[in-house]
Amino acid sequence: MKRTIAALCFPSFMMTAGCQQLNNAADTLSSSFSSLNSVLSPSGNKSSTSETDNLPVNTVNGLSVICRDYEANAMAGKKNWVGKKVSISNATVLEAQEAYDTMKYLGAQRDHKTYAIIFQTADTKYCGGAVLLTYYAGQDDDILKYKKGQKVNITGVIYDIGDRTFNSHNNGNMAWKVIKMQNGVIR
Repeated sequence: MKRTIAALCFPSFMMTAGCQQLNNAADTLSSSFSSLNSVLSPSGNKSSTSETDNLPVNTVNGLSVICRDYEANAMAGKKNWVGKKVSISNATVLEAQEAYDTMKYLGAQRDHKTYAIIFQTADTKYCGGAVLLTYYAGQDDDILKYKKGQKVNITGVIYDIGDRTFNSHNNGNMAWKVIKMQNGVIR
């Protein structure tokens, strides 16, 4: 009888010990994910980590090099530049605006606005740029500081090259060929 009780209790003891080890492993894993999250999204930072943060940055002196590639062969130009992260110094702000958000227009609830900077570079007049800015806390106030004619440094990922398909208040100043960027940061 004692052997039967021992035989029944031993598997129960092993299952309890195994569950405790699994529970400890789950707690450790949860703690690791929390630590990783705090490293990737530090509070007080104006940007958040995204997959585009790890892209190599192509520094260009202006938009003309991108536009020339596109004008020479539109498909090759797009293949060369779409998906690339570029940094442009001394871009001239034409307009800061709230970006048209199709999902918001269709009724989706957003917890913040989406902003864009329409800009031009000194090396070309027929080609301009539009960059959708990456959201950060305080952006609603910061966007008000950008003025027409102001020089800024822009970094973003090109998602399209083509004709202008949007209006701006400064239509007379805006080029018809546009380099469209997202995940933008202005410095």
